Amino acid sequence: MFNKFKKLAAVCAALTLTFVFAATPVSAATSEVTAKPGETVTVKLFNAKGEFGVEGEISYDNKGLFSDVSVDSKGGLGGEMTSDAVFLYSGEEGTGSVKLKVTVKSDAQAGDKCVITFPYETADRDGNMVDSGVNTITVKVEKKSSSDDKDDDDDKTPSTPSATPAPVVKSDLTEANRLIAMVGELNKADYTSDSWNALIAALNKVKALTVYTPQAEVDAAVAALQAAIDGLVKIDYTALRAAIDAAEALKSDSEFAALWNELLAALANAMANLEGTSQEEVDASAAALADIVARIQAYLAGLTEAPVVQEPTEEPVEGCGVPFHKLLLILLVISAALNVVLGGVLYKNMQNKNKKLKDGTPMVNYKASEDDK
Repeated sequence: MFNKFKKLAAVCAALTLTFVFAATPVSAATSEVTAKPGETVTVKLFNAKGEFGVEGEISYDNKGLFSDVSVDSKGGLGGEMTSDAVFLYSGEEGTGSVKLKVTVKSDAQAGDKCVITFPYETADRDGNMVDSGVNTITVKVEKKSSSDDKDDDDDKTPSTPSATPAPVVKSDLTEANRLIAMVGELNKADYTSDSWNALIAALNKVKALTVYTPQAEVDAAVAALQAAIDGLVKIDYTALRAAIDAAEALKSDSEFAALWNELLAALANAMANLEGTSQEEVDASAAALADIVARIQAYLAGLTEAPVVQEPTEEPVEGCGVPFHKLLLILLVISAALNVVLGGVLYKNMQNKNKKLKDGTPMVNYKASEDDK
């Protein structure tokens, strides 16, 4: 019975340890650095191995323990780093260590300590955050020896505090995102191809920006996109739409449609009678076609008698009679086509008449016949 309880307890302990280790982040690390009062030591926050960027904030539970905190190394990465924040990036994989130098106060007591915590995120080549972790470093004060006190008395030169690094500021993409949204609402068909292609080229450069891009480059790309938007050239469809409207209005006119259908039927009958069997049929076909052509011409002439709005002497405005002018042009073309067709039919009809009037009987030499008698 006791052995069974021992086995059960061992299983529970194993499960507990498994849960603890599973709950611990893989990227978490802790370390401890000892220093004597007045001593400066190096604290390693992060070890860069192939990262294109790392960022995070540095916190201290007892920053008053130090008389000075400064940047020692950025691990071969570009960007900015202060004693309170890390914002590093590079176009190439960074290597080396991200470090701080801390100087313990000379009046610190043995056993005093400060826990430095650095939660971080790492970035890939495109600026996407791909990993995270937390590094914790404890700086602990150890007892100062008598020889150290003597060295301190001999050193009368005061240390020069390091300059405070500039604060970390990410690039502002607010205006870039606003212009991208504005371009998304534009219609390509409204603009000339040259101005639209210039806009797309500028747009693609803005879309490639990230918070890692220096603000000067962001501002330049945004200004170029704004200039491309301002330089868009609109296509004027006014004349084309007016002509289409005039043609649609003529096509939907029931009276003209009836005349046109009658014209087509008369024309087909006239073409068939070009090889007519009688003069009466040919003449009747020509008369019918001439009649419908005359009626259509009279109808078109009635349309042209409509009042025309006088052209303005200054800039054209809406309703200046442009659609009606386009209608007159269409009617003129139709009238010319009808005249050509009618002329061709009449000419062919005259040829047929002349052919039928000719005498096809062969000539006879009457004098020769009398001589033979």
